[in-house]
Amino acid sequence: MIATAYILGGLGMPAGISDSIAAPSWLTMLAESSKEKYRTKIFTLGMVSFSAALSIGALLSFLPTFFQTMLSISFRNAHQLVFIILILINIVAVIVVFPVKETLIKTDLKKTDKETDSAERSFKKFPNKRLIFKFMFATIPTGATFMVLQLSPLWFNLKYGIGEAEIGPWFAASNIIAIIFMLSAPILVNKVGIIRALILSWFIGGVLMLVMPNSPYYQFAAIIYILFSSIFYLTTPIRQSFALEIFPPSARAFAMAITFAAFTLSGSIVSMMGGYLLSGMHLSLPFYIVAVAQILSVILTYIFFRNWK
Repeated sequence: MIATAYILGGLGMPAGISDSIAAPSWLTMLAESSKEKYRTKIFTLGMVSFSAALSIGALLSFLPTFFQTMLSISFRNAHQLVFIILILINIVAVIVVFPVKETLIKTDLKKTDKETDSAERSFKKFPNKRLIFKFMFATIPTGATFMVLQLSPLWFNLKYGIGEAEIGPWFAASNIIAIIFMLSAPILVNKVGIIRALILSWFIGGVLMLVMPNSPYYQFAAIIYILFSSIFYLTTPIRQSFALEIFPPSARAFAMAITFAAFTLSGSIVSMMGGYLLSGMHLSLPFYIVAVAQILSVILTYIFFRNWK
């Protein structure tokens, strides 16, 4: 499945399609090949690697202009060359991924691993669909976060009249600080537990969203944005680890596919909603919506999983 996603990406399919195939498969494979006590650390390293890759991609944004100047080609041909390079990278990824061997889990075999037995027993306490929907309802509201993360450059321009030159360094700093926050995820989970870590992080994020639109200076708003985005990336590996902890191996791939699709869909919808609100100069409302969504996830997570062991 992962190799198929790379192939689709190389053929020019939209990133959302290839990601929707690769992400659940990748997360499930990580869960299958890791012990429960190391799972948060492994997902954290995965998110750090992903963030580092995004940062490298951002640093390479000069390539079209570089090719246009050095090779004396048109703007269009320069971008086509970049896409050709991306196709080649996808081909290399397929070559790397195909040799990876998987061990299929047969649910009718006698379980000997204590971790698997624990997951199966916990799973039997809840019907399959019921558990999946509980996790979806508790975590999907946090998808509203994308409304702030994606529309912040426009918001800063509309709110404070500043452009990329002023706000760009702040966003660059947020990527670096986010990596530091992500690396602290295993420590936080070990200190307070996975459920409390999610509830605490989402609650703080909700409070920050109430404060940010009322900031008198863009520097203060930028600091709040850095903290909020860092907390979002902090909770991502924790949320992923929890998702794969509550489902037994036989249900992980299906559960991750459903929840990933719902989370991505909710993020897309709220981003469109945020663009509409900003176009109408409702500059504070998107943040209040995100704050309510964060608090809603706190409440639902506490109700559904407060007794989870």
